[in-house]
Amino acid sequence: MRDHIKIPEVLAIAGLGQMGASFAMAVRKYIPGVKLTGWAPQQSEVDQALALGIVDEASVNSEEILSQADLVMLAMPITPLIEFVLEKVNEFKEGSIVTDLSSVKSDIVDGIRPALCENGVHFIGGHPMAGTEKTGMENGEADMYRDKVIFLTPFCTDDPAALTIVRELWREIGGNTFEVDAVDHDETLARSSHVLHINSNITTHVCLQAPNKDLAMLACGGAFRDTSRISSSNPDLWVNVTKHNKQAILKAMDETLDQVSHVRGWIEGEDWDSLYKFLEEGKDLRDNWWDSFNKLDKN
Repeated sequence: MRDHIKIPEVLAIAGLGQMGASFAMAVRKYIPGVKLTGWAPQQSEVDQALALGIVDEASVNSEEILSQADLVMLAMPITPLIEFVLEKVNEFKEGSIVTDLSSVKSDIVDGIRPALCENGVHFIGGHPMAGTEKTGMENGEADMYRDKVIFLTPFCTDDPAALTIVRELWREIGGNTFEVDAVDHDETLARSSHVLHINSNITTHVCLQAPNKDLAMLACGGAFRDTSRISSSNPDLWVNVTKHNKQAILKAMDETLDQVSHVRGWIEGEDWDSLYKFLEEGKDLRDNWWDSFNKLDKN
């Protein structure tokens, strides 16, 4: 980190699944010297994290981990995360910084920030645009967050020093940070990610539950593979995300249904010109995004 930014001496990861483990592995790789500790609810997870060398110390005793940490990364599904913080809020070290990896931000900020602040703990919301359909610390990757967009959702009264430390921490492990409003984040993610998991599952059901299922399975090529990949994601995780971003997801679903209605009308009315324009516009939008994405990836 930059010389004037204080490196957390002890960094704790609460939740040692794929995302939390990847963060710990990235810190170990790019910021050597930081003491890494971890909390998990099951002793088997603690033992596995230690055996894999993901953290230096780990425990099922949350107070043992939280009370020592200068910075805590919360890496749990949203509802358990909020419950964990509210139950353990007195265990966090006064003056420490707490951040998270959750893909919904408004409920996190509203749910835990007030309690942490009352106890002299800083909270800076975060969300890396990274991850796969796989789960578990055994699927962690040290470079999962490298060259990825990292959203931070600071509150207007947050300590600038705490924000700077979280920002620089992400940058040190290779992330590209952007500060956004929590509500704007959630509305955007509903369109760019959350509703896509639902759409992917719809495609999977339509295809693989068809009357001619055996033939459909033979006909599933690259298009089905790419479209259906995220159907393999953890259902518990995505029900949890949907609960906490319900209104934004419903709005995105309404927008999707409007588009489907238009396309269906063109096909039914044999308006091939409108269909062509729609597909052409979609191709241009996607190609332009891909070019911008690759430029960001190289910066």
